[in-house]
Formats: sequence, C-alpha cells, structure tokens
Amino acid sequence: MNPVPFVLRLSKHALRVCRQCLLVWMLLSGSAAIGQVPEAEDQPIVAIEFECAAPIDRQGLQQIMPFKLGDELKPGDLALAHERLTQTGIFTEVAVAAQPRADGLAVVARLVRKAILNAVRFSGNDALSYDELSRVARLREGTVVTEEQERSAVARLRERYVAEGFDAAQVIVHVTTLSPGEVDVTFHIVEGAPLLISAVDIEGTLPVPADEVRSALKVKTGDRYVRAKRRKAEADIVRFFRLKRYYEVQVDGKWEPGEPHQGTLHFKIDPGPLFAVEFVGNRYLKDKYLLGLMELETRPIVTDGTWRELARRARRAYQEAGYYFARVDLRIESGPPKAVRFTIHEGESYRIGDVTFDGNRGLPARTLLAPMATRPPSWIPWRRGVFLDDVFDDDLKRLWFLYRRHGFEDAQIVDAQTRFDSDAHKVDVTVLIEEGRQTIVRAIERSGTDLLAQRPPDLQVAVNHPLDPEQVDADRRTLTDAFARLGYDQAAVTADVKTRPDGDTDAATVAFAAVPGEQHRVGMII
Repeated sequence: MNPVPFVLRLSKHALRVCRQCLLVWMLLSGSAAIGQVPEAEDQPIVAIEFECAAPIDRQGLQQIMPFKLGDELKPGDLALAHERLTQTGIFTEVAVAAQPRADGLAVVARLVRKAILNAVRFSGNDALSYDELSRVARLREGTVVTEEQERSAVARLRERYVAEGFDAAQVIVHVTTLSPGEVDVTFHIVEGAPLLISAVDIEGTLPVPADEVRSALKVKTGDRYVRAKRRKAEADIVRFFRLKRYYEVQVDGKWEPGEPHQGTLHFKIDPGPLFAVEFVGNRYLKDKYLLGLMELETRPIVTDGTWRELARRARRAYQEAGYYFARVDLRIESGPPKAVRFTIHEGESYRIGDVTFDGNRGLPARTLLAPMATRPPSWIPWRRGVFLDDVFDDDLKRLWFLYRRHGFEDAQIVDAQTRFDSDAHKVDVTVLIEEGRQTIVRAIERSGTDLLAQRPPDLQVAVNHPLDPEQVDADRRTLTDAFARLGYDQAAVTADVKTRPDGDTDAATVAFAAVPGEQHRVGMII
C-alpha cells in the first residue's frame, strides 16, 4: 500500500514568523556576518539606519542606497549598499547588515568616517616660517587626512630642513582628536644645530686670484649651508668667468663635512680657454647687441654649436632690421686664445613698397591684404615693413584659407614674386592667384533634428552666403552639442554638401543629418 503523503499547511503570517525566527538564530549564531545577505524574501524594509560617531549626511546616504522603505530586501542588496557606501570615499570602515524588527527588517550601516583636518600647526620652527612649512606639508584644512598623508608630510618637511642645512632635524607628528571624525595635526620640529660654512675652498688652475673669485660669491664663512645657495654660487662663478671671456668654464661644487655641524664649501673650477670674440663688418648693429643675442653669461653650457647659433641669430636680427641680403660668416680657431670671428656682410636695407595681387576677381585687394603681416611700413599701427621669407610664407597660407572661407574651394596661390629696387631701397611683392568658381549656399536641409525644434541652436551657415567649410563643421559640432545637452550623448550628426553650377557661381545645398540615439538621464549620484 502506498504511503500517504503528509502535508503541513502554514498561514502566510506563520511562515513570516518562522522566517524571522530563523533570521534571529542566524544572527545570534554568527552565521550571518555583517554585509552578508540573508534569505529574506517577502520581508519589507521598515527602517534604514546609519550608525556613525562623526557627522554624516544621512539623507544623502539614504538616497544612494539600492532600496527604499517598503521595498522587499532582495539577494545582493546588502552587498550593493556596501559597495556604494565604500565608493563615497569618506569612510574607513563600512559594514551593512539586516536586523529583524517586529514588522519587517531594518538595514543598519555601521560606518567609521575618515578624519577631517581642522587645523595644521607647527612648533619648534625658527629657521622656516609657517607659510613655507605649510606649502611643504601639503595638508589643507577641511579635507580628509590619512596616516599615509601624514607620513609623506613628515618626509617632505624633513627633506626641506636637510636642504636648508639642518641635517639632524627631526619631525614628529601629533594628531589630536577634537570630536569624532575631526582632528588637529601638529608637527613638532626639533631643528638641531645647523651646518655652518667654515671655509670656502677654490681649487683649480685659475687665471685670476682665488680671493677675487670668492668675492664674486654670495656666500661667506659662517653662513648656514643651504643647497640652493651652493647652486647659486656655482652659477655666480660661471658668470664671473664668462664675463672675463672664459666661455667654456666648468664648475663642480660640493659640501665636505668637517667638524661637528661644520664643513667646507668646495668648488673645483676648470676655466677652459680664453676667448677672443670679434665682429667684423657690422655697422648697423653693435658688438654688444650681437653678443647679447645668446645671453652667454647664463647659458648652461657654451660649445662651438653655441657660436653657430649666434651666427644664425645675428643674420635674423639683420633681416628683421630690413637687411634682407645680410650674411654672417663664422670662423673658429682653437688658439690660444680661442678665436671666434663673425664676418658680417650687411648689404642694403629694404622696406616693403607695394603689395599687389593678380587674378583676384572675387575678393578685393583690401580684403586680401588685411590678414597679411607682409605690408608697407606704418606708424599707426607700428609696423617696420621688412620682408621676411618665413613671415611671407605664413601670409600665403593665410590667403589660401581666406579664399576657402569665402567659398573659393579651388583657389590656388600660383606664384609670389618679389622685386628689389636698390635705388629706392624698396621691395615690391606680387601674388598671383587662380580663384576658380565661388560656391554660394542656396539651401540648408536638416533631418532627424525634430528633438531640437523647441530650442534650435544658432548656426553659422546661412543661405545666400559663401560656403565656408569651417562653418559647416562648426555647425555640425553645435548640433551634436545641442543633442548632448538633452541627454543624447551618443548622437551622430553628419554634414553633406552638394553643389551644382549656377551661372558664374556654384550653388551648394548643405544637408545636416542627425541620428539622436538613446537618451540618457542621470541616475544615481555617488
């Protein structure tokens, strides 16, 4: 005989009570750890609570939770809540658990907020000011402060004191808790005795007395040793010798410890060869001006390449002064002394006379001349009116773009001619142009832009105006941005231009086609 199955029927209320009892047993037995999701289907959430000793934005945190009051707790909800609270970046500890209540479940988040810095203080600092130390520590009031940031601040402060000559300085950090989540950080500094310069030693075979070199330095015996001052002293020595025409001087400075808290500032100097720099043939520009084009006293190093660069700069200086055909020859002889000779062929000075255009029918000469830098001299605005090849090349490029902005897509700069008049000391410039046909916008079409009908953006392309490719592309980007402001951040907008002959010009139809895509709205903000 078949066994009769035994069926136990429980009411919905009894089933809920059983589930709550099971949940309590799991919590008491430790099997339901914080952050673990209990199997609690049909259990409504009757409370969302945050336990934190420090002040927190409870309303804001409740808004980022993946559930709200009255929802049933689902598997994965507690883990997601834990993840979102962690993503805020303001808590060092996050634990989320569900607790049974008489009429459902309460979700409780136990939080430990990161410490907020109330104030930064320094004590024991005599050599360095509060502002200097504050910049080095890089801790700001009102921001989160961690132990790693404190350790890094200590290391930076210690390094700064060593650089200032306090090699035995100690920095101790003390953190005072004012209230839960709010701290003061004080750096106690024991500066110790500074390193003092007991002597300044000059080494090397020098063409001048060592005392004369020492007098050029800004450091002396008894001063506190500072790394920055040592580097400044090295630069002062280099400048001292270069002013005496030892342009290849090399200086190696170092600190040599001696008695406790004392030492010698040692400079090893190799002056290199004496130079004889000579300019020949220069009447318009003086020797001092030409030599100053390279700022030789402050350059890191001076090599033969430096003198070649000076020759190029000298030629450029002459051309900018109107001496278009100026030439600078350089000759270097090893010596001694090492001779650097610049032979300058100045030539005649020229100023721009006339700038004319040939072949321009669609655009007047005034329009073409406006963007050019190659123009006759003028007092207002101040313009020297000199002819420079690279500047003129840029002018021709500007003319090419200017024509395209006025609808001449096929316009070309065929040639540019210059004629130098030695008697009048002027140079006349002629630009030969093939304009081609001009394209005029006759129609503008839009498709897929119905969503922008209420607030249509202003476009630059206009009917009966020349076709400007830059305006077409700018309008395409404007439409794309307009869609993005409405939430269609993946919208695609294309621009298609079709032309046809229309008498002496070409007629263009500009068609903008948009595919808005899916609209996105802001969801959760963490």
